[in-house]
Amino acid sequence: MKQTSRLKRVFIAFSIGFTLVLIGVVSLQLYRSYKETLTAAQANAANLVKSMAQHAYDTYEDMDLASFGIVERLEWDGFGSGLTSENKARLKTLFKRQVAQMHQVHGFFVYDKDGNWIVTDKDDYPANINNADRIYFIYHKTFSDRAIYIGTPIRSRSTGDMVVPVSRRINNPDKSFAGVFLITVNIEYFNQYYADFLLGPNDSIVQALRSGEVISRLPYRESNITLNLSKGDIYSKHLLKASSGVVRITSVVDGVDRIQGYRALERYPLVVQVGLSRKDVLAPWLTEVVFYVTGLAIMLGVLFALGLLILRYIRLDQEHQVELKAAYDAVEKLAMEDGLTGLANRRHFDVVLPVELNRARRQGYCVGLIMLDVDYFKKFNDSYGHHMGDLCLKAVAQVVKQNVRRAGDLAARYGGEELVILLPNTDDLGTHKIATAILEGIRALGIEHRDSAHGRVTASIGYHVVVPASFDCDPSQELGLADVNLYTAKELGRDRVHPEMPLL
Repeated sequence: MKQTSRLKRVFIAFSIGFTLVLIGVVSLQLYRSYKETLTAAQANAANLVKSMAQHAYDTYEDMDLASFGIVERLEWDGFGSGLTSENKARLKTLFKRQVAQMHQVHGFFVYDKDGNWIVTDKDDYPANINNADRIYFIYHKTFSDRAIYIGTPIRSRSTGDMVVPVSRRINNPDKSFAGVFLITVNIEYFNQYYADFLLGPNDSIVQALRSGEVISRLPYRESNITLNLSKGDIYSKHLLKASSGVVRITSVVDGVDRIQGYRALERYPLVVQVGLSRKDVLAPWLTEVVFYVTGLAIMLGVLFALGLLILRYIRLDQEHQVELKAAYDAVEKLAMEDGLTGLANRRHFDVVLPVELNRARRQGYCVGLIMLDVDYFKKFNDSYGHHMGDLCLKAVAQVVKQNVRRAGDLAARYGGEELVILLPNTDDLGTHKIATAILEGIRALGIEHRDSAHGRVTASIGYHVVVPASFDCDPSQELGLADVNLYTAKELGRDRVHPEMPLL
């Protein structure tokens, strides 16, 4: 048997070791592949956002240069008196030519100090339109800043298209406010440019103002134009530390977990973001995981099948020994348990009591001992029969079980109708409470006993608490003190606990 068990242990140890090594090698390979996939995605995001940022920078730089030249011309010619009908016609022709050459431009517009349209490249536009209520107009009227102002997307009053306003202030010779020159940029221009990139279904490209207002977002929905990303991690955390980088964030727009490349433009208050969905990025890696795991499962399956075949022969020898052990355990249980009540028997209790008293002496805690005797039980048996007597004892034992539930507690049938209970680490008050609860539980059974003065089944209970100072006493003597209290309870009229109050 020893040789068989040793062979089994060696085989199992080898199988476990081989399995762990195999799993470790595959796991290491998959982890390295995982890190490489994420590193490549981060580099891809950084390169893409750099390209997008450069495109946005070039686009707005063209608007910057074009608006600078137009405003300088308007101020040189004299914005008020210089804008004759002939000059307006020349400007209109110039605007048309530049709009035709600049595909990103939606239109050129000139407004006077009151917001009235003076010149535009449009042939047809609504009459008597005034743009003095536009945010960009109010900004230039309020501030003397000569740089371009990039505003949040608006709907054009001339065509109804969604556009980005890029405007510049026009001054009178005395530096006072004379009007605004506006270039509107087609949002669709950015959307089409971004759509040419081969991105995954959950990837995103965002162009937004530094304050968080979205200018363009792919995938595009017009409702995105109303979004403000200022509370997202890019704007509230990362841009405060660096003007560009690659981070992992969960989008505040759609909740998608992405590897996010971001870059703030140097001269313009804009931020470009490229977000690569981690789910899409890791999809090829997950396919690799399935491939490796499937192969690993097949190899381990073969190993498992061989193991079962070998262990089957080993198990045949052990089954006989297991049967012998089961039989031995059953005999041991019968020897230590009372068959009627399910409680421990007297032999079990006598073995445990001295061991528990020695442990209590070493650790310095009290031990409660309770002895219980069913009142007039012989008369109950004579009157109702032994079968009913057995049922009565089972019911009393069940009450005891319900009140003695700690792991270290032990309840035993000590003989006939007498039960004994061992309560480690329990003082007088605790022992008295448990004894009283058992007494009341037996009363609550309401089992009829016509030969008892109480008319029902009752019990007499005596208890004794072994304190640390008395641990040198013999266990049988300590149990005898509980037995003395039990007989005192009987002499006092039964159906009671003695002592009646714990010794404090």
